Amino acid sequence: MFFFLAGSKDYHDRLGYVVTTCPECSMRGLFTVEQERKKFTLYLIPAFEYSRKQFMVCPYCREVFEVADEIKEELARKLISQEELTAAIRNGTADKLLLKQTGKRKRLKGKND
Repeated sequence: MFFFLAGSKDYHDRLGYVVTTCPECSMRGLFTVEQERKKFTLYLIPAFEYSRKQFMVCPYCREVFEVADEIKEELARKLISQEELTAAIRNGTADKLLLKQTGKRKRLKGKND
């Protein structure tokens, strides 16, 4: 008897944080940037990745936005790591992060689009 076990598994990673304005509620805040990766598994061993998406989550309205491919590189340059955020909170400079200019607002795609 032979069993063929195949499937997929989702991996979620927090990439960091970015200061921007929500296109839904128009509030400016520190958005969480997360990545979802899907991998094909064979006999419970991840074989290859077949999907990778990045999302931003608004801290106010909790809306989730998929990051458009055109702005992924720019977003990566602006990311604030967990360590940088923790240091800013300890130093009392976290409010300066919210005042930081992020340039022109780029088009984001909603998760349900």
